[in-house]
Amino acid sequence: MRTTRKKLICLPALLTACCLSLSAQEYDFSKITVNGLELDKSYSRSQIIQALGEPDTEDNVIYHYFCYSSEVLSHEEPSDDSSLGRGEKRTRILEDEFGLSALSFSPDWKFSVFMLESDRFAVNGYVRVGDHISKVRDMGGAVRNFSDEDGGGRLYWKPGTKPLTDEYLLYYPAFYYDKDGTITSIELYYD
Repeated sequence: MRTTRKKLICLPALLTACCLSLSAQEYDFSKITVNGLELDKSYSRSQIIQALGEPDTEDNVIYHYFCYSSEVLSHEEPSDDSSLGRGEKRTRILEDEFGLSALSFSPDWKFSVFMLESDRFAVNGYVRVGDHISKVRDMGGAVRNFSDEDGGGRLYWKPGTKPLTDEYLLYYPAFYYDKDGTITSIELYYD
């Protein structure tokens, strides 16, 4: 009877440990990905659309951009001279953009840059806009923080343990956050 009771008590602990172990293994922080697309890798148009969805618009400015728009309720208080009617809510448009480089003699594109304003896409399947900035540090790797006077700032992250130096910052994502530590946008952009 005692042995059965001990097994029943240990079983939930064992199941919890297995679940935690499995969830920790599903993330790969050794590279930079967005919705499964690895930065600086080449993909066909259909692979990109499969990972990101059909873009709302496309644009060609330095890169070929896939653009995604989301309308969300704004948390800003309406000003006194607001044009909103009684009971109307203020909304704003969030833009997520993915820059793709054309490859010579190939129909494929290289995933080069991104700018995220919504929580629609995840970096490394783990960090989204709206998450707390501490999730970036949870990925390990090297970080470099730049604080703003208002308490917000930007935190750069890269895989691996080599320190992030000024000349290489632009090759890694910047996670912008507000005074509460909430990520407001994520971007990796260089010319």
